[in-house]
Amino acid sequence: MTEASLYQPIFYFFTSLCDVRFNFWPYLFFLLPPLLIFSVRPNDEPWLRAMRTIVAVGCAYILINLSLHTHRSIIWRAYQTCQSQYPDGAIQHHDECGEINIADGASIAFYLLLGWLPGAAYVGIWELIWRRFHRHQLAERRTPLRWAWITSFPVWVFYVCLALPVISIVIVLFQYVRDGSL
Repeated sequence: MTEASLYQPIFYFFTSLCDVRFNFWPYLFFLLPPLLIFSVRPNDEPWLRAMRTIVAVGCAYILINLSLHTHRSIIWRAYQTCQSQYPDGAIQHHDECGEINIADGASIAFYLLLGWLPGAAYVGIWELIWRRFHRHQLAERRTPLRWAWITSFPVWVFYVCLALPVISIVIVLFQYVRDGSL
């Protein structure tokens, strides 16, 4: 079995998931990771807490990509419907149909390769909330170090994602103050 024939059923499966009239994937993205994070109690085994974190980040990654592809599919379908109203064919662009950048694959490539970063940051927010909610039970029970880093990783991704804009704003303000243009 060749590699192309192996990926073809997977491609058709995800294409059928994205061929809908309403993009419901963002709602699942905001609902499913918190449910997964809060599905495990602090008294459960540390490996179970680590696995729920991995599954939550994986679900967030898949839901982000499904949301992006469904959004692009809906836009493309609307553009084709508008273009089909004109008898001169779909080659010419009509201003009434709006703008669509068909060749822009940068967002797709970014989220296919690095879509786990915003997913991990979102799971990190909910991991912090879960830790805050169960802080007394977690203080009584120590987690082995080999499992603790897995649940801490999304939290650190969230901290980095939070710190980068703050650092950028501070640098820009420092440059304005230094140049005297403020």
